[in-house]
Amino acid sequence: MRYYSANSGSSWLSCLSSAPRASSRSGGRIAMASLPLEGIRVADVTVVWAGPYVTQLLSEWGAEVIRVEPRTRIQPLTRGADMQPPPEAALRQLARMGMTLFSYPDFDPGDDPWNRSAGFNSHARNKRSMTADITTPEGREAFLRLIEKCDVMVENNVPETIEKANLTYDVLKERNPNLIMLRMPAFGLSGPYKNYRALGTHIEGMIGHHYLRSYPDETPE
Repeated sequence: MRYYSANSGSSWLSCLSSAPRASSRSGGRIAMASLPLEGIRVADVTVVWAGPYVTQLLSEWGAEVIRVEPRTRIQPLTRGADMQPPPEAALRQLARMGMTLFSYPDFDPGDDPWNRSAGFNSHARNKRSMTADITTPEGREAFLRLIEKCDVMVENNVPETIEKANLTYDVLKERNPNLIMLRMPAFGLSGPYKNYRALGTHIEGMIGHHYLRSYPDETPE
């Protein structure tokens, strides 16, 4: 790769004109190499950070990712989620940090908050999206029809969420026997902590990561 920069006395237009043209094929289209996951369709049923970033990487590798969100409640870090009134404790924490709506540029939602949320934009790029209320027969059937057309489903909810929704692998494979289901709950699918909800900070505390990187004369807090 070559880099072209404008030196003193030259304009950026002259730099662009000196750069070589991209190779092209018939019709003037730029030849594009295929991506490794092209042709793979993924149902994205993830929340918060860890799950959405997994599916974001899959989309960047060429997979068609369809993010499914409920209509009955707003998911954390979805488009415009910060426009909802946050709990008082969260407001106090933000005030101590000198911040308000921290997901927006300059902490300002602007006139178009749905497209200005940094959290959502960072993990939702290259994705399609849909909403479905799986508590209704129509919404559930729409979701299952999507599963029929997908190769992979990714979710990072606690196990009881999937069980209560009756969307376990045994149920889904009846509609799509070839479906690959990737599950990534915080504390696994079995054991006493399996239904504990957690973020990365909680996992780091459980495995002693905070202790390992703390200073010798201080506690992990």
